[in-house]
Amino acid sequence: MGKIIIANKPKGKTSYQIIREFKKKLDTKKIGHAGTLDPFASGVLILLIGKATKKFSYFQTLDKTYLLTIQLGQSTDTLDSEGKITKQIPWQKIDKSTLTKPNLNKILKSFQGTQTQTIPAFSAAKYKGKPFYYYARQNIPPPDRQKTITIKKINLTKIISNAPYPQIEIKVICSSGSYMRQLAVDIGNKLDYPAHAKELKRIKVGDYSLDKAVTP
Repeated sequence: MGKIIIANKPKGKTSYQIIREFKKKLDTKKIGHAGTLDPFASGVLILLIGKATKKFSYFQTLDKTYLLTIQLGQSTDTLDSEGKITKQIPWQKIDKSTLTKPNLNKILKSFQGTQTQTIPAFSAAKYKGKPFYYYARQNIPPPDRQKTITIKKINLTKIISNAPYPQIEIKVICSSGSYMRQLAVDIGNKLDYPAHAKELKRIKVGDYSLDKAVTP
């Protein structure tokens, strides 16, 4: 029989580690996931067991909903909080007076709609059968790193300005395959600051929500 499990992936584990845990728990070999979450991310990971693995293409069509926290002032090689800092500006040079709701909402609105996004060098996307991170580790970027995505809704949910390097939290509803790490960097560029994805939580895949997820 096929079965679909909504797993709540904790921060710090890979999607494959979650699969291994459920394989052992359910004593099954035929199991896969419908959309990778990076190790630094948490939230909804759809697991397909048995005959349900045939529904993979269906889950690829579902929109994803994320809560993304962006840290301004620092960029990293992986575009997230687990990478090495590649650029950093003195926190005193960040003009926090520009980080107002009206200004940020105006910038976020410019990202709404269908657009071309750069696939991060450190990603599981493949070129000639090998993941992009394989080439990135050898400093050989794949020639084509562009893809079309759609951001259906993007809203500011929080401004954290009391730390030396300010952070903003946003809620994003987007097409499958959109890279939140790259979105964090692109938003930082619009603000004229280096940036990276500090936190990422996937709260929905289609109608499959985090409040119905089980922890491994």
